[in-house]
Amino acid sequence: MFNTVPWTLSLSNTLGGSVISEPATNQVKNGDPVTVIALPSEGYGFREWKGTFETRSNPYEFVLETNVTLVAEFGKILGLTVNTAAGGKTTIIPEAGPYLEGDEIVVHAVSLEGYRFTDWSGTLSGSGETVTLTMTENLVVEPLFKKLQQLFLSQTGEGQVTLSGGVWHDVGETVTLEAKAAEGWAFAGWEGTVTSTTTPLELKMAAGSAVKAVFKKLFKLTVSSDNGGTVEVTPLLSDYMDGTVVSLAAKPGEQKRFDHWEGGLTGSLNPATFTITGDSVVEALFRSTQRLIPAPTQ
Repeated sequence: MFNTVPWTLSLSNTLGGSVISEPATNQVKNGDPVTVIALPSEGYGFREWKGTFETRSNPYEFVLETNVTLVAEFGKILGLTVNTAAGGKTTIIPEAGPYLEGDEIVVHAVSLEGYRFTDWSGTLSGSGETVTLTMTENLVVEPLFKKLQQLFLSQTGEGQVTLSGGVWHDVGETVTLEAKAAEGWAFAGWEGTVTSTTTPLELKMAAGSAVKAVFKKLFKLTVSSDNGGTVEVTPLLSDYMDGTVVSLAAKPGEQKRFDHWEGGLTGSLNPATFTITGDSVVEALFRSTQRLIPAPTQ
């Protein structure tokens, strides 16, 4: 059964504009397609339709299939000025205006590399990078950014270097450096702005800070002797970093004297120093101090 009672279309608006419909409210019939249009006054903008339908579309089209009541809401247009500061930019959500009185917007400061956001200037204040606010007046916002100092970090050899908080920091800020050697390597120390063998290491940032992590390859040193004595090795380690200087002291046994070195070390200097440049083998040779007495002749 068809509805014989005519559906009604009721339109109204808040302060700041007017509304019209096609066809007009007094001419529309059941099942007709209807277009409603919100017309803002000067200095105002359309916000949304409220009532039977809630939408921001303008114009808005629908088919009259029930009684429809719609209110066009308008708001005063307010200005939002965003000033650009060196070292960053500002994003606004929603990105495009116009912005009306009562609208909620999100302002976010984005730092460029080498800068850090500090606070806001203009109408907006505070130190939060992201601010949600309601438009109640014309706003001027400008994010302020601080130039940071770069820590120049390098390394030689095989290993991993970690740095707290990245390479950009304020002067006077403390950063933590940590070095971890790869297998078969050892951490030898830091060079540059700071000289140290400590890891992790705390470094206070200064302008132009530059630090290099030095890793050195590990080698084996095998020391032996014949039965005539022993060899004292200083330092005595299981592995030696490339470039380590080792002292070797030959200790003759009873009625023995040290004669010479063989292998990676040659000569007869005792004690002797030996620089590690690879896996090495050194042997100490001793000789007897006893004098041979010839047998008597008959």
